[in-house]
Amino acid sequence: MLELGIGLTTHPLKLPAKARTRLSKVPYETFSNPQFIYLVILHSFIMMNQSVQLAIY
Repeated sequence: MLELGIGLTTHPLKLPAKARTRLSKVPYETFSNPQFIYLVILHSFIMMNQSVQLAIY
């Protein structure tokens, strides 16, 4: 979860492939964690709207 957050800020262009790989390895219980779900939603929103990245940085 922390790694996903770090990747979100340090490697925005490389994150999608890394996130897909990591998500496939995450145990199912992790998806019940509200913080993790928030990161996934935030990541999806940023990928849909690239201009949000500029606002975050």
